[in-house]
Amino acid sequence: MERRRLQQRLQYREQDVAGEGTEALEGEGSCRQFPFYEEMRHIFSGRMQRLLSLEKQKGVLQEEEELQAQQNQETDGGRRENKIRRAKINEGDQGALLVLEELEWALMELARRRREREKRWLYAAEAREAERRAAELEWRAAVDAVSGERAEMETRWREMREERRERDEIRAERLDSVISAIVARLDGNEDDDEGG
Repeated sequence: MERRRLQQRLQYREQDVAGEGTEALEGEGSCRQFPFYEEMRHIFSGRMQRLLSLEKQKGVLQEEEELQAQQNQETDGGRRENKIRRAKINEGDQGALLVLEELEWALMELARRRREREKRWLYAAEAREAERRAAELEWRAAVDAVSGERAEMETRWREMREERRERDEIRAERLDSVISAIVARLDGNEDDDEGG
């Protein structure tokens, strides 16, 4: 049933290419929804071409056989019957061989296309993996850079805090010395005032 649908779609497609039956395809996008449409179309078109060429060859062979049959009929009637039988047997064998060859070709073509799809998928997967690795390396480099900046900022912050603490200590020592000097003067002035 599915095979018949595929053949009908192929025939519609061929009619569309030939310029006939375009109204059948208007609004029908279902043939493009079939995942292996192009592969099947290629297989069936190749098959149709081979069948047409084989039919032409059969026609030529039949004409030759008819000529031979007419010549043999003139010479011997018994031989003619044997040749006709052999031709029919050979024709039946040729039909079976053609079907087998066609089937073998179709399977080989399908396998080849499958290998091509797998190669494309593998290349795409490798490209995605390489892209992911590059993004990961870029992310790690960014994280390392941010970590380095943070460590540098913390070091600067500690140095600034240490400098500020040292300045505060120096300021406190100066203030203490100034206060001590003022107190000493005041004490010296008080002693002078008391004594004099």
